[in-house]
Amino acid sequence: MHVQTLILIAVTLTAAVTDATSGKVYNWLTYPAAVAGLILSVVAAPPSPVESVVGLALGLLLFGALRRIGKMGAGDVKLMAAVGALKGPVFLVFASFYVIVAAGLAAIVVLAMKRRLVPTLRWAATVMVSAFVPGVPSRQLGVEQTEMPFAPAIFLGVAYAAVLEMAYGPFSF
Repeated sequence: MHVQTLILIAVTLTAAVTDATSGKVYNWLTYPAAVAGLILSVVAAPPSPVESVVGLALGLLLFGALRRIGKMGAGDVKLMAAVGALKGPVFLVFASFYVIVAAGLAAIVVLAMKRRLVPTLRWAATVMVSAFVPGVPSRQLGVEQTEMPFAPAIFLGVAYAAVLEMAYGPFSF
């Protein structure tokens, strides 16, 4: 197992715990992880230094865009940038898919526990139908927003991607 993968698992697990308990992903965790990824790319590649920088930038861009349209915190964005710096852009893209899947499954569980799953599914169906069928009005959800920590989903998605990488080799397009 590469040192980058060990750091990646430790950092995302720590972020998951702090986000679940305090609602924050701290800079004291994300900044050193990103710097470590950049330094390790020079002395213990892969990824290469260029891939590490591109991974960091891609993490900031992709998850920064998600932050602009949703309620994701800046700490989550910086955490994904650190993932990109540690493992490079290809790993980041694949891990991002698993992170989004984990977050979606967690959202279903959270909504079900708060007894809001059925109203939310009705609302989503109405929004989808109104987007494609003229004359069908879309409606507001009509309930308060449910929040959940995102870092646990990051940990689960990244850990799953790391296990896949260890079992089958590096990801590629």
